[in-house]
Amino acid sequence: MKYVICMMLLMCTISLSGNDNAPEISIVTLGQGDPVYIWFGHTAIISDDPRTGRALLYDYGVFDFLQDNFFVNFAMGRLIYSKISTPSYHHVYAAERDRRNMRVITLKLPAETRKDISAFLQQEVLPENNTYLYHHYFDNCATRIRDIIDDAVGGQFKQWAEAQEGRMTLRDHFSRHSGSSYPMLWLLNFLQGPRIDTPITRWEEMFLPFELEQAILEFSYIDVQGSSVPLAASNRVITEFAERPKVPHTWQPIWPYGLGIGFLLMLLMVFIIRKQTAWTRIYGISQAAVGLFFGIFGTALLFMMLFTDHDVTRENLNALIVNPLWLGAVYWGIKYARGNASAQIRLVLLWRIIGIMSLASVIFRFFMEHPQGNQLTMAIVLPLVFIQGQWWKLFSPSLFQKLFRRNNTAAS
Repeated sequence: MKYVICMMLLMCTISLSGNDNAPEISIVTLGQGDPVYIWFGHTAIISDDPRTGRALLYDYGVFDFLQDNFFVNFAMGRLIYSKISTPSYHHVYAAERDRRNMRVITLKLPAETRKDISAFLQQEVLPENNTYLYHHYFDNCATRIRDIIDDAVGGQFKQWAEAQEGRMTLRDHFSRHSGSSYPMLWLLNFLQGPRIDTPITRWEEMFLPFELEQAILEFSYIDVQGSSVPLAASNRVITEFAERPKVPHTWQPIWPYGLGIGFLLMLLMVFIIRKQTAWTRIYGISQAAVGLFFGIFGTALLFMMLFTDHDVTRENLNALIVNPLWLGAVYWGIKYARGNASAQIRLVLLWRIIGIMSLASVIFRFFMEHPQGNQLTMAIVLPLVFIQGQWWKLFSPSLFQKLFRRNNTAAS
């Protein structure tokens, strides 16, 4: 019964055209889902043609895991997405099944403009036109529909939006949609460089379906008679699930929590270093484990920066902090655990090199016009890096001798 009611609401929403016999054009906004790739919501466009009685939903956000070379293309930053059309009622069923909120805005546009949009959409899903190279921020399901709306009102939408400063950076927008999983939030922020930290306009904010939806509700355009016309003719809720947490309107950085994790890791390593002579294997294994964990991520980041089309990873200061050098701790840690006492000298030297590179990244950050938002990575990693380097042995041996009880082997 609830599904039938939802369908009736959808039909009422997209059947508001007069007697002009032109298709009605509506924008669909779907809320967050559970998989990471739909944390940011979804946008689609409906063309309801009274001549055929069919309401088709045109979708710019379709990909297929079974596509040829999908995972290779994904790793290399070449995300090939499809444009498809399906009956709109299928998506009401899918929203109900996946417990996703769904809203529909019908656009108030001249009849000829609606006919042009419908004809354009039909061309978009033809086999020769139905794929494009997706970009999470600059060319996605929301930006494609944003551009269709802008063309429909003669560029007024873009002019209006570009005149307004964005509420926050791309990184902040990205983070507030990812806050339900802190490990994933850290990883995806770690991999992205300073390109997403520059100021943006409201036009660029509309890479997010929710931002596009709000802009449509606020925008009015000037028609050929010189009158101001609200773009939104109606706004209906099709499905709504109270258990779905709302996306925060703002974003508060969580690096202080990361600093707490960093200090906990540091204190754990202090304890292991104190017991180093007695706990040879534990010390070596801990060095190898830390090196392996961060070394994998550092190697992936460097690969993405240098050899892929993932443009948002470039010029990433995190590559100075977490990089393939960490994997050296795996080799020397295992050597030390197996009884090679001189391996500890190599380990300390390795951590000092990484520490110097990390310090360089902090210095570089201060000279950036728009500093990279990598405070979370610095907060987690830097305390661990600098305690591993055992710098006190160079600068103030007496300062920490009680803490470490003089039971460590020398690392000159």
